[in-house]
Amino acid sequence: MSGREDARERIVEAARAVVAATGPAIISMRQVAQRAGVSVGTVSYHFSDKEDLLEECLDPFYEELDALWQSTVKRLASDDPRHEVATDFLEHLFDMLRCHRNLLRVRLTLAMGRGYVPHRRLEQHLFRYVKEAQPLLGLEGRALGIRFNALYVMLVRHCTMSKEEWFSLTGTQDVEQAAVILRGALVDAGLGILDMRPPA
Repeated sequence: MSGREDARERIVEAARAVVAATGPAIISMRQVAQRAGVSVGTVSYHFSDKEDLLEECLDPFYEELDALWQSTVKRLASDDPRHEVATDFLEHLFDMLRCHRNLLRVRLTLAMGRGYVPHRRLEQHLFRYVKEAQPLLGLEGRALGIRFNALYVMLVRHCTMSKEEWFSLTGTQDVEQAAVILRGALVDAGLGILDMRPPA
């Protein structure tokens, strides 16, 4: 790895650490530079602005999402019952989103600041997922895209809630118990959105 690649990687890792400690809304290039042990100029050399840096912080999340999606597509093409495949996908997606709460907050902060999700992310992920799923699920592309987007928004919203919101929604003061309750309810709602509930 070259010195430039090493510096870039240290900067991204430092940014992730700062986001974990302070949240994405108040991160500064100076904080990241100090944490990475480089100058602010070095950070600016690699990243045009804070949004560019934060966008790159999301790469591991999208890589994990892609791996989950690829395993789901393989199962959808198999003889596995579709509702079981969808249930497993939704459960794993909830768990993954919950583990990446801080990165999800980055995604939300960036989307609110820009007013949109970058087209390259949509091309690399949502649009590709719809294209791959369409022949397997037999749904028209636009309708499927809307369903996928509704599903994602629902899961992201609930996974980025505060503990207090979880407690209020679930009626328990235990985080793990609240997660189990939410996971079950969101999986059921997701199966409804995808029209993949098990046969009665």
